[in-house]
Amino acid sequence: MILSPPSSLPLVVGARATEYCPGQCDCICFHDSCELYSASLWCRHWCSIRWVVLEYLDRDAVEGILLWCLAGSRIRYWGSSKQTEDGLWDYHFLLHTDLSGEGFSGLTFRDLLDPSVTRLAGATFDVDQCGVWSFRCCAESLRQDVNGHVLAIMSEDREEFGDLELVSHLREDVVAAGVYSKERED
Repeated sequence: MILSPPSSLPLVVGARATEYCPGQCDCICFHDSCELYSASLWCRHWCSIRWVVLEYLDRDAVEGILLWCLAGSRIRYWGSSKQTEDGLWDYHFLLHTDLSGEGFSGLTFRDLLDPSVTRLAGATFDVDQCGVWSFRCCAESLRQDVNGHVLAIMSEDREEFGDLELVSHLREDVVAAGVYSKERED
């Protein structure tokens, strides 16, 4: 079920950068009620990343790789890591990027951050287990994707790092966009 966004919702939701972004939404969504989400360009500013690497990466190494990949764009990220049974390190991130700019297309996110597409310096990746997913500008997709990616980061026995307030910021944006109501605890 798709909920219509509130009619009083300003166009500066989601990435909070609509009025500054001449970029276009990359999503294909035919729900009339999702037009405001497309105007907000969630797909160009929010993504989830999974990296599986052979060695442990500390916070400075993770941040360095992210900044190198995104050519110094302003970012906020929150993530977690866990060593797997086979000795690899599994990292999940939520990334909010280019906070006041045009953002990146979904393909650009993938080209810049997915080690199966681009050689990333600073770690040895198991490219078959890595991936990058930009959030779609669709209420139904956000409802499913946000929960799944956030739960992956928060799963048991994982060490959290980065901007621990980013998930609260995402929740505020999701509520402001009308994806979730403030009364529900989703």
